[in-house]
Amino acid sequence: MPRAASILLLLTALGVRINAQPLVVYFGDSITEGWMDAVRRPADAYPAVCDTLVRERHGSARNISLGFAGETTDDALARLESDVLALRPQVAVVAFGSNDYYIHGNATTPRVSLQRYAANLHLIVRRLRGGGVQPVLLGLPPLIASRYAAYSEPRLYAPFGGAAAHNRSYDSTLRTVAADTHTPIVPLPWDSLDDAALLGIDGVHPTPAGHRDIAVRLLPAVLAALDAGAPAIDASQRIDVYPQPFDPRLHGRLVARCYTDKPGPVDWELLDARGGRVSVVTSTAAAPGELFAMWNTDHLRAGWYVVHLRGTTQYKECIIVQ
Repeated sequence: MPRAASILLLLTALGVRINAQPLVVYFGDSITEGWMDAVRRPADAYPAVCDTLVRERHGSARNISLGFAGETTDDALARLESDVLALRPQVAVVAFGSNDYYIHGNATTPRVSLQRYAANLHLIVRRLRGGGVQPVLLGLPPLIASRYAAYSEPRLYAPFGGAAAHNRSYDSTLRTVAADTHTPIVPLPWDSLDDAALLGIDGVHPTPAGHRDIAVRLLPAVLAALDAGAPAIDASQRIDVYPQPFDPRLHGRLVARCYTDKPGPVDWELLDARGGRVSVVTSTAAAPGELFAMWNTDHLRAGWYVVHLRGTTQYKECIIVQ
């Protein structure tokens, strides 16, 4: 059973009126989940603290924390429909990045490249807003390199200017995405503060004091998003494919977008120039609005292709170059 369905069943069992109160979802990784000095403490994590502050000023709001340790923006995209949009929240705080830039084991590159990180954030924001949810982006906390070195290999980050500089490059990309998509962002300018007290023994996970600071900074953005209500959904949008032309050397995925007026599966066909079916991708909408399908095109030859929304007359041409 998807996590969102389990949460809905629990809320129903507890007698919570699902549609009576606006919902704020905190969507992120281990920081959102509340890991502090190798101990999980959700009651001291910023979602719980921020929820208390929100309730003091907006008594009807409720919250759900959907943070899971170790997750990247790739994982976020994989569970966006089932875990977030299925809950029909009004606001979603998106907090990913610390695992995206992580370099682990024998790897020499981050788990998610900077370019792919930006593309993933664009998709997450567009799908949330296209599904009637107000997104709020949370900036990355800085890291203390000397502490971080005890849990990671410093030489792996040397090509990127060191771990702290690598962290800043992802945070900078996050800010650029926020500006490009006109999405509220809450930065964490702890470099100018006593970050030694705000970050724990590993130099990356906040302490309880750090989580309280995040909550206080986040509060105005969450309240503003609650007051703004659901963003308008443009039901006039037809199928679109981007980026075009598509070059696998420059872009992570070929993305198709359409509008769906009801939850459920949508099948997309990728056809070659002769009309032959190359592949079929199924994406399942948990809520009406914009819906995306993605292809890894590494195995495809350069040429002219067509994306077809099965069961409709909607087609869109696209070009793949090598």
